[in-house]
Amino acid sequence: MDWFYSKPATETQEMRYTSSFEKLGHSEAVLLSKHIKTPFRRHLVQPKGQSWSINTLVINGPTSQGPDESSNLIDPRRPTLVLTHGYGSGLGFFYANYDHLAAMRDSLGRPVQIVAIDWLGMGRSSRPLFEKRSRSSQKGKDDEQLIAAAEDYFVDSFETWREELGLETFALAGHSLGGYLSGCYALKHPQRLTSLTLISPFGLPAHPQASVPLGEVSKQLPLAQRLFLSAWNNNFTPQWVLRGMGPYGSKFASRVVARRFPAMDTNDQSLISNYLYNLSTLRPAAGEYALNALMELRMVPVQPTSHYEALERSTSESRRSSNAGTFGLFARNPLGVRLGKGLPAHMPVNILFGDNDWMFGNRNAIVSLDLIARRKKTKLTVIDGAGHHLYLDNPGQFADSVNASVRSL
Repeated sequence: MDWFYSKPATETQEMRYTSSFEKLGHSEAVLLSKHIKTPFRRHLVQPKGQSWSINTLVINGPTSQGPDESSNLIDPRRPTLVLTHGYGSGLGFFYANYDHLAAMRDSLGRPVQIVAIDWLGMGRSSRPLFEKRSRSSQKGKDDEQLIAAAEDYFVDSFETWREELGLETFALAGHSLGGYLSGCYALKHPQRLTSLTLISPFGLPAHPQASVPLGEVSKQLPLAQRLFLSAWNNNFTPQWVLRGMGPYGSKFASRVVARRFPAMDTNDQSLISNYLYNLSTLRPAAGEYALNALMELRMVPVQPTSHYEALERSTSESRRSSNAGTFGLFARNPLGVRLGKGLPAHMPVNILFGDNDWMFGNRNAIVSLDLIARRKKTKLTVIDGAGHHLYLDNPGQFADSVNASVRSL
């Protein structure tokens, strides 16, 4: 989603062509109601003493409702899977998976309670201030502090949400950036998890030793790429660009969905693009700033015969090319090494990638991690006929793989 931002002419135009919580809620409800046949409940969970709320969906929860909407939203005694989305996404994107997942059973034959959320600062959840990473915001703070603050924004609010619901232990699954954040949660609160499933997770491998921060070679880049780097450094996000497109934004979102999922029913394409547009243009901007806070652009020397050949062929969402090499997104604090060292040995970890997944392009570096190569309780699964959004490309095999990881509940 390498989009460039241009400011709307007036605030009135911007308000006309951007989203609202009501519009987003409606587009989410229409998408879910069409595809989920199993009864489900949605609620904005506001923990006691907090001014923010977390958008929450529950399937296979309690059959009776308490005295208020949040009472009895979940049954803490039931085996539970919590599902988290990736960057620029929301719980609605798992629409094709909920019925499959609702049919899961644990090792005792009990139905599994399915809970999905929107991360704080994203989707229909509240959007409190997120400290942007920029040259000015780095003054007086080292890199580790900025990364930790960004991770804590999501992880600590997730833990507060868990406490509010009284959910003692559960299986956790996260896609892309949600996988990265789920891994961060597992490191901070390992006693809460019965298993961890990372779905095409961002940030497992460290950057290649031969790579350099893109800013150090900016003078070697073509003008367009220098402009892209400048936009990156100043926290211009894909969502800002879509907001700035005014009346053309929704059409652009439609083209993005149609290009990524050409075989999808046109009605579903319309529902998804409407949902994507509304969650992307919703203000205020908050969690989208995680893009620069947790990720860095680095230049990797072109090595056609190495495992970076796959990265070279990946989509423009993950990299740009120049004569100096290929540049891609890497975690500022790579997750793979941290998980390999910090997770309890008994915790099952299931890592899923699509067989045509650009996030798995650097697969040699991924499979050689101690987390995968030497940890007995880690399983790597490759989903057939799937890219980065493997839960949509092959929902059946995806559900089977997730089911395998929660049978220990």
